[in-house]
Amino acid sequence: FFFATTMYRSARLGMGLAFGCSASYALQQRYLAAKEEEAKGIKLTYFGGDFKGKAEPIRSYAAAVGLPVEYETVSFDEWPQKKPSTPFGSLPYATLPDGSLLAQSYAILMYIGESTQTAGTTAKDKALIHCINGALEDSAGGWVFSELADEEKRAKAKSKVEGILTKIDAMCGPDRAIGSTVTPADALIWYAVARYTFIFEGLVVPPKVATIAQNFEAIPAVQAWHKSPEYPKHFLPTFVPFVKNNAYLQKRIADTSK
Repeated sequence: FFFATTMYRSARLGMGLAFGCSASYALQQRYLAAKEEEAKGIKLTYFGGDFKGKAEPIRSYAAAVGLPVEYETVSFDEWPQKKPSTPFGSLPYATLPDGSLLAQSYAILMYIGESTQTAGTTAKDKALIHCINGALEDSAGGWVFSELADEEKRAKAKSKVEGILTKIDAMCGPDRAIGSTVTPADALIWYAVARYTFIFEGLVVPPKVATIAQNFEAIPAVQAWHKSPEYPKHFLPTFVPFVKNNAYLQKRIADTSK
């Protein structure tokens, strides 16, 4: 009886291991197939015009990690007709290799990171990327532009942005935002520094954040994109009323275009 029971248990164990190996192999094959599909790249749809906007961290990060991107532009005249067909009535959105649409600029950025295995290696890494994005989102609200016309309010807004960057600085590594390799957080920090340096004259950028931004921009593929004729010149659409009618922004555009 003991011998028969032992043989039965051994057979069950062997079958379980065989099934486990088979299931593991199937999962691995599905994972590899998905990664191969994701490596085909995306189509990114955003407003046309010579301005960076919310799409720029995506474009620059895709260049940094080598993900192919096809660009589709929508004019402001076309936008009212196009808007109902978009996932959330906003741009940018991405068309993925399987034809599905993905909206929200940060979600697209993380998709690029995950599909190229550059979105952090641990749960903590990924959480820190989300944390940095959330902090920068807090600094990027419409309140920034509503405060620019008045000098006193502008100074307070500048101080608030500097405070957020200082807190992010305390979380980051010396050369990269997280670890030793580029992640979506590096692209987010680079764009925040570039954008706020444009908006606020004399912005004080903390040392690690400044280094991270410089290191991201120094990536050869990013440099190539930034030197290409397609790279947008302005941070904001210069023809929209809140920019056209803001004397401070007009001065910053003139000063930074020299």
